[in-house]
Amino acid sequence: MKKEQVLEIVKEVLELGSKKEVEAKLAEFDKLIKAFAEKLEIGDKAKIGSFVEMEAQHVEAKHKEARVGRNPRTGLPVNIDAKDVPAQDVIKIKATKALVR
Repeated sequence: MKKEQVLEIVKEVLELGSKKEVEAKLAEFDKLIKAFAEKLEIGDKAKIGSFVEMEAQHVEAKHKEARVGRNPRTGLPVNIDAKDVPAQDVIKIKATKALVR
């Protein structure tokens, strides 16, 4: 679905008049999602309406060994160096069953 189609649906459902009003409402929704993400502690879950679930998780640091990959354009083998991936806190967002057709 293209951005224009999304904007048109939001405009119809919320009965808004202009594209600027639609973009303002979407910006408010974006702020709401960001506020939820900032307030979540590790292990906490939040449900927004009946369609979105958010969960804060801690991902441990890990080491990735060196390996051989392939250049997608030429198909030739490429050496990929070993690297350490730092630990991080992430917010996982998923759709609930209410959005499944």
